[in-house]
Amino acid sequence: MSEKEETKKAGGLPKWARFAISFGLLGLILMKVDISPLVKLMSGASIPLVALAFLMIFVDQAVTAFAWGRMLAAGGYIIPYRDTLRVTLASDFIGLAIPSGMGADMVRVVGLSRYIKNSSHALSSLFAFRVMGLGQTITIAAIVLIFFSDGLPRDPMFVLLKTMVISLFLLGILGLLFMGRIERFLEVIAPKTRLEPLMLKVRDLYTTFLFYFSHKDALAAAFLGDLYVQFAKILSIYVVALALGFDVEPNAFFILVPVVNILVLLPVSVAGLGVREGMYVILFAHLGLDAAQCLTMSLLGFGVNMLMVVAGGTVYLLFGFPNNEGLKRPGPDQSS
Repeated sequence: MSEKEETKKAGGLPKWARFAISFGLLGLILMKVDISPLVKLMSGASIPLVALAFLMIFVDQAVTAFAWGRMLAAGGYIIPYRDTLRVTLASDFIGLAIPSGMGADMVRVVGLSRYIKNSSHALSSLFAFRVMGLGQTITIAAIVLIFFSDGLPRDPMFVLLKTMVISLFLLGILGLLFMGRIERFLEVIAPKTRLEPLMLKVRDLYTTFLFYFSHKDALAAAFLGDLYVQFAKILSIYVVALALGFDVEPNAFFILVPVVNILVLLPVSVAGLGVREGMYVILFAHLGLDAAQCLTMSLLGFGVNMLMVVAGGTVYLLFGFPNNEGLKRPGPDQSS
């Protein structure tokens, strides 16, 4: 694949630019932070707690593979669990070179498309899973802000975040209440706009999302799997903070970690490097942590995830992506 084609698929920025932004931002942060406390904090981290954070992330991937397989089964594709797990783990390794936090998901869709020979089901199943996860993240943050905000700082940033999160939560509730009307609206408006190809894709993705609501087993697996994934992403960072010996308010992590995770989805850096660290320094300073502590927490959390990437790389180098020999294909009445 040429550099131009790779850039187009990866999100609009050439690889050299993404590396430049990542390491430029990281270098700028390091220039403003005293390195000696960072090294001291990192070397004194609790190994058992770091191992616990890694275990949480590993189980996160295992749960994702299981829930994704159940959703695909709703479309008629019965895939052995070892294969969905292999695609999930290997994609973490390959997706590292693609900008934004969605790199691994892009590889998962491509890898599974080749496996089941159906890109529509590969994309739509993962899209529905991630949309549900985003909804759960916003719901968790809204619940914390409404019912458990006593220990949170009273500064303007948290007031702004509270307004934004609760607004998104209410918008999501309205979306659930009017799902049928939204689908009909997209059916009518898609052919009448200049952005017809884009609107048709939006309509198709939305229709597929509704498809899983009619399959209770797939919906339950996706809901419970996503629920664990969202808690694992948040609590693993909190465990990292405890490993570093920080005395921090746990409620705040249910608000700040999702904000950071959403921002690193922007395709402007490699694996969110630099963007993540900058946001940790800015946001977690409101909890009373200094810049060195915020940066150390971000880098150690990233390091735990890199261990997961190494595990995925090992799986990929030893086994590659699975073939489709064990795949049970859908019958004529199941395919769509």
